[in-house]
Amino acid sequence: LHENVRVATPDYIGVREPQYTSGVGLIKHSYQKAKLRGKNVQEKQEHFEPVPAPAPTPVQQQPTKQKTRNQNNNNQNDDRMMSKVKRVFR
Repeated sequence: LHENVRVATPDYIGVREPQYTSGVGLIKHSYQKAKLRGKNVQEKQEHFEPVPAPAPTPVQQQPTKQKTRNQNNNNQNDDRMMSKVKRVFR
């Protein structure tokens, strides 16, 4: 591939990442060169049978300690609030 290649970002095909842009550019460049040389360029059509995806196994989540922490924090906040209210009425 000792040819000069123009670097551009083809927005019309939805490619913006540089690694994909260069790949798409190389494919287009080789396709155009093959057309200019008079070669018959056909897309190879292959038949693929869809394979059903395996059913996801349910993952059991263990109770986390964060819930108890949140409850403790709420209790502490309630206690603080009550002490502040008591101070107001003294």
